[in-house]
Amino acid sequence: DSLNILKEAVNETGVRVIVSRYPCALNVARDFKIKGEKVPLATVDAEKCIGCNLCIDPVGCPALSKTDDKKAEIDPILCTGCMYCAEHCPKDAISMTERK
Repeated sequence: DSLNILKEAVNETGVRVIVSRYPCALNVARDFKIKGEKVPLATVDAEKCIGCNLCIDPVGCPALSKTDDKKAEIDPILCTGCMYCAEHCPKDAISMTERK
């Protein structure tokens, strides 16, 4: 899994190179801004969220956290709009909205 590969590389000494199959989520936000578009915002529908944390654990996004009732929540300040978390949600509880 990619998170373990990253952890191994960080813990090793010397030069390490990691080749990613996907673009950095930070570049996603930059691309929207270059096009003059607003960066979308991921939001969680608490009614649909079952608290499985499949959007949090494998993704490792700093914008994602758990509420007191173990459901996912997204910090709008940290969200880059990449929607990678939504791809991991089995209940389609995460959707894209427009920033205000």
